[in-house]
Amino acid sequence: ANYAEHSAERLQTQRDKCPWTAAIKNDGGGDEIAYERAPTGLADIFSSMLTAFWYATLARRPLAVHWPESIDTVDIARRTQYNKPHRLNANETYFKRTTENFKANLERRIATGDWPRGRWTLSGNRGVTGWLFAKHRSALNASGVESRDSIHAAGCALYTLARPHVQAYEKTISPLLEKLEAAKQKGPVVCVHARTGLMPELRRSEGGKRTRPDDEMHGTRSSGISIDDVRGVVDCAQDAEREAGGDAT
Repeated sequence: ANYAEHSAERLQTQRDKCPWTAAIKNDGGGDEIAYERAPTGLADIFSSMLTAFWYATLARRPLAVHWPESIDTVDIARRTQYNKPHRLNANETYFKRTTENFKANLERRIATGDWPRGRWTLSGNRGVTGWLFAKHRSALNASGVESRDSIHAAGCALYTLARPHVQAYEKTISPLLEKLEAAKQKGPVVCVHARTGLMPELRRSEGGKRTRPDDEMHGTRSSGISIDDVRGVVDCAQDAEREAGGDAT
């Protein structure tokens, strides 16, 4: 499908399954809340963008995204007016060492209604969707969020925030889909997703166990990864599957 067909189909799905996203209450007053993209991988960016979305939704404020590097890749529903590639000063963060404090402060705000009124910027690399739905579903419902579970809610919310840019779809997504369809004609297709940001996990310590560096930004440049590394990725995944007794794939 071309981009127009893909976009129209996805939009109809959004209307059918996520009607609540069009009724989010942003009537709390005050300036928009900004989400500052941290220098991390896409998965972390989108999950932490959702954290900011729930925060803004609970505060009944609109959310704007500061991620200037994505202009030709991702369509963002609302960007910050300040769109230069310089980091903003975050008022609250939810990185590895600050997430628990962030969650405690968020719980306090939910209980007291003490939300920031002026300019406010959030940044981090952690998602709290599951935790919020388990602990504060009623507060989310009162803000207009209606979903049977956190997974569907996250999918609905993410589509309101960010969608593939037409250029990204035509240059990357569409050719990939075409290759997959062609490959299916020859037999089963196995896709290997090599997450280059986690490549250090493939290294083994003296005890034979995989280890992950205990820091926020780690990994190796994607330009340093080649097809020769795929065998190591597969071996690592199969080892993990055996260790899990079949509970992981």
